[in-house]
Amino acid sequence: MLRRILFAAVGALIIGGFTPQVRAHQSDDRLDGLFTRLKQTSDLAEGRQITRQIRIIWRQTDNVAANEALNKAGAQLYLRRFDEALVALDRALAAQPDLAEAWSRRAAVHYLLGDYPSALADIHRTLALEPRHFGALAELGAIYMRLEDFPAAEAALGKALEINPHLIATRQNLKAVKRRLAGEPA
Repeated sequence: MLRRILFAAVGALIIGGFTPQVRAHQSDDRLDGLFTRLKQTSDLAEGRQITRQIRIIWRQTDNVAANEALNKAGAQLYLRRFDEALVALDRALAAQPDLAEAWSRRAAVHYLLGDYPSALADIHRTLALEPRHFGALAELGAIYMRLEDFPAAEAALGKALEINPHLIATRQNLKAVKRRLAGEPA
């Protein structure tokens, strides 16, 4: 179940497209307003649209080498060629080490490969660069769920939903964690 949810999240990142832009990723001035709107809207469709806009901005960089490597990684992820995706993400990070989205995607690949220590390290790098990265927080919660650290999972998933209340799979994961913490079967 968790693997399917993460594949869906990775797929959403990939399908969203990779159009290089001349803007700075997580430091983009548009993000503050989008995050405010994301919290304020109760409309699920609008929440999804704002989420898409945020993810697009996170991928934007004027570094051509980083863009090309991130695009290559997306294609490899789509094809489930995880080792090749890691090589491409390493190239993206060599070209632009402060690209939070590349760290986040690399964390997702490590998670899919079952390398939780590497995934956790990359998530922490992502969050150091972009503390509002709801995708990284949701993934952090999924890892803690897999490791059966339910209090840590609850904290990470709750933080992701505090930032982006429109994450349906994350909300489902949080409910499962709360059931486990209450002694009920997930």
